[in-house]
Amino acid sequence: MRSFDEHKDPVRDCIDKARQAAKESPDTARALMVDAEATATAKGIATDLVSCAEGWKEALGDNERACACLEKAEASADEYAPVMVLCAEGWRNVVDDRGRSRACLERAETVARRDARGLIACADAWKNIFADTEKSRACLDKADSLARKSSIVLELTICSKDLIIRLGDRERSRDYLARATALSVAKNSAMELAWCAKDWSESLNDGEQARECMDKALALAKDDAENLAWCAASVRSALGDADRARACLIEAESLAKNDAQPLAACATQWMDVFDEPERARACLEKAEANAGSSVTDLLRCAEGWMNPFDESEKARACLETAEALPTNSTSDLVQCADDWMELFDEREKARKCLEKAEALAVAASDVWGFDWCATSWKRQLHDDNKARACLDKAVSVSLAKNCPSDLVTCARNFALLFKDMRRARELLENAETVAGSDANGLARCAEGWENVLEESERARACLGKARVVAATGDNGLTRCADLWVELFGDRDEARACLKKAGAGTRQDVWSLVDCGYHWQKSLEDADGARACLKKAQAKAKAAWELTLCAEEWKIGFGDLDSARVCLEKGEAAAKNDASSLLDCAEHWNRLLGNRERARTCLGKAEEVAKNDASRLAACARGWKNLFDDRERARACLSKAELAAKDDASQLVACARGWKELFDDDERARTLLSGAEAATKVGARALVACASAWEMLFHDDERASACLDRAEVVTDDAGQFLWCASIMISSRDNYERARVFLIKAEAVAKEAPDLIRCADRWMGPPLNDNDAARACLRKAETMACETAELDECASLWKKLGDNAKARTCRWRARKGDVAFIAIWIGFFLLFAWGAQHVAGLITHALGRPWVYWVCTVVAIPVSLVLGRLCTRWVITRIPKSIKTRYMK
Repeated sequence: MRSFDEHKDPVRDCIDKARQAAKESPDTARALMVDAEATATAKGIATDLVSCAEGWKEALGDNERACACLEKAEASADEYAPVMVLCAEGWRNVVDDRGRSRACLERAETVARRDARGLIACADAWKNIFADTEKSRACLDKADSLARKSSIVLELTICSKDLIIRLGDRERSRDYLARATALSVAKNSAMELAWCAKDWSESLNDGEQARECMDKALALAKDDAENLAWCAASVRSALGDADRARACLIEAESLAKNDAQPLAACATQWMDVFDEPERARACLEKAEANAGSSVTDLLRCAEGWMNPFDESEKARACLETAEALPTNSTSDLVQCADDWMELFDEREKARKCLEKAEALAVAASDVWGFDWCATSWKRQLHDDNKARACLDKAVSVSLAKNCPSDLVTCARNFALLFKDMRRARELLENAETVAGSDANGLARCAEGWENVLEESERARACLGKARVVAATGDNGLTRCADLWVELFGDRDEARACLKKAGAGTRQDVWSLVDCGYHWQKSLEDADGARACLKKAQAKAKAAWELTLCAEEWKIGFGDLDSARVCLEKGEAAAKNDASSLLDCAEHWNRLLGNRERARTCLGKAEEVAKNDASRLAACARGWKNLFDDRERARACLSKAELAAKDDASQLVACARGWKELFDDDERARTLLSGAEAATKVGARALVACASAWEMLFHDDERASACLDRAEVVTDDAGQFLWCASIMISSRDNYERARVFLIKAEAVAKEAPDLIRCADRWMGPPLNDNDAARACLRKAETMACETAELDECASLWKKLGDNAKARTCRWRARKGDVAFIAIWIGFFLLFAWGAQHVAGLITHALGRPWVYWVCTVVAIPVSLVLGRLCTRWVITRIPKSIKTRYMK
């Protein structure tokens, strides 16, 4: 049976054969090398081209062809430092060109200025190729600085391994891995802790640390089938405990039930860890049977059948099913195209998928869709014309939407895929113009100037402008702070941004907590972070705000006392809110390990929930997931069922609880059927039923029937809008979303509903600007309130129609003028009346000073009464008269 590696790497196969044939038949070796070089050139893979250079030099002594391969490799390195270092090593070791090698390495160091792994590779190359210990040490110091600020565990573990392999630096490697472990613990990530455990064992031979990491990972993964499956591999490799690894896999398979993703993960581990093809095959067959209409699941199964089984027919069937799904999005089809090339090298199939994906991106005006298509045309099919055409379409859509971030993305792609710096510059200039006074847009432009074109002065100017225009508390300021440090290492500018972000009195709690996080992340300034967090804690009133502060005290500072104070206040603030009490229970358990306090909160939540079935179902989850108290969880669900009566949404919540917590299919099906038949069933409840049928039982037929009913059971625009949002956010069913939006637009009787329709049409992933314009035109005819007209103006501006936006703004101001005019009229009326009464009182009492006292008191009283009467009158003017006047 052909192995997966052989299937995937024809270039190295050709080079190996050429080396073997070189002595006996140089002509055969040359022909093989020509084939290898042609394949590597077509794929544009730099590492393969370096291997070709080695092959030409070692097998045939052809220095000229070796240099040509290295030039191609350098051009294909895509500004990725480790690959550029490989090219530098090739210039020195293969063709002995020290000048080209040094130039390549200097370029790699410039590119790697924000990439710790690239800097470690550069440090190794400076030391080993040129014996330049000073430059090597400088690269390592920069890498250390980046690692201290990194929040990416995988990057830190890879760097830790590289330090051992490349430089044998165990001390630095230990520091990197310790930071990765601390991050994994803070993020409660079982997968990342498993990676750390493996590296503690394999790279540093520290069995104690490996076991500690692995125990934490398994404790976190105990209810997560996929994480548990991946942990099994680390248990075997890091701890050498085959029995425990097998137990993990068996438990993972049991937890996976009918979920395709974890089943595919289990299949991979049965082969990789234990070489048991029968168990792996059984998992894959079950995963495929339960993949349903999920492209990700089907592609995972296709990859599973190819590696390690090499069963191309089954893999092909999975790919064809995924490609034919009616609910496919642009990204789904691009994934299919990539897999056709990577698994089977089928250009026509991949081309067909990409053409469909591009058509969807055109229909939805989807910039990211064009980006994905362009990348796949270039990297998988090497069709420069198609890739460039996609990027041109992305530029057109970005300009129409006036979106600076999308324009920067397009600039990056022109530079990265085609080295077209002229076009990249033109797009960045456009992006800066479009950004105007948008702080986030200007920050994104700064990133583009520095990362794409390396124009530091333009980048600094953009960041300076962003700081000036950003509002206090705006997340544009924290973004600017990050970029000052990330791009230029300018801590003073970052500090100024963060001081402005934390200033003022109107920021919400979330903004202050976020500001504190950035003091730590960008400046490693614990005092600044604490000051922000104390300010946030003082302003926090709601339970969720206090639990947010508690989380930051614990994770950011390890301050258990402050976290405890916040949670106590949060629990007191929760009072009779079951959801808030559940949140507090989870935080007591997860942050502070105080199970007794968590149990008390959960008990209060259950007591408060009373007859609210969805809250009782949530309490059941708490009892099961936090304390594994199955009896209490069942009791909660039983109470929830009784409370639900004939409320469809509540019955769906109960059905989910029985299925997900106790795998009780019969009871869940009965409840879902009851929800469909409930007397109070509405469009929202039917969409919830559809999601439950699909997610719990993969029953697409029942789900589709529920959605069909949802389209006809209501004439409420708000319900249709909610249904459209659910179709987009949780099911990626864009066609149904369009249907619901069309119905919402048809039944909308108020301007706000039409404005929301327009906003949804123009937002991703639908991006239908024509439909949005049609909605906005209708909304304009209905709108008469200032707020409504202001919203219309904002949306017209997003659509690039500044004339329409100005018209709406003017109409809104006319409404303000009318309000003020009526207010002044009432004020004068009340003031005249008050003055007349004051005159009568003065005449009766014969005391002149009474007149002036009454007049002074009458002015504020008249203002207040005038405003109240104006509001009363304005709200009672018929909308038709308002609309006619304000046009």
